[in-house]
Amino acid sequence: MNRLPQTRHCFACGKDNPQGLNLSFRTDGSQVVTDWTPQSRHTGFVDTVHGGLIASVLDEIMAWTCGIVGGRFSYSIDLNIRFSHPLRPNETTRGIGTIEKNLRRRIFHARAKLLVADTEIATATGKYLAIKSAQETILRADFGEDAALLDPYLKPAPSSS
Repeated sequence: MNRLPQTRHCFACGKDNPQGLNLSFRTDGSQVVTDWTPQSRHTGFVDTVHGGLIASVLDEIMAWTCGIVGGRFSYSIDLNIRFSHPLRPNETTRGIGTIEKNLRRRIFHARAKLLVADTEIATATGKYLAIKSAQETILRADFGEDAALLDPYLKPAPSSS
């Protein structure tokens, strides 16, 4: 799997965000994968990782999947999550994202799951709308010198013809 760059400021994947989750991603071209080990500071209910953080991780996996597998970074416009098992602090998870449908690289239907070993913790589906070219320029700047690592994956916006 190929390592993907991290942004500097993003809450989920920003390497320089001290409050963030510091997710890093890799891909084989057909899916995006991350590993995340939540800490005790990520709990909501006693000894249980907050569901909102799990939702953030799943959303981030799908957004990266749209960018890397679909060719365009995108915003979530619809997000559905099913929680199957509680996640405990210090349990290492594996998140996997795939594209279900790619509508002209403008709208994506994505899927993600979060696992501890072979146990499914949560699954998500979402619809994503590709960001505009001007926003992509700003996003690429947040990758700094690592932005070029995205070039094999990102594709220009389709023409409006």
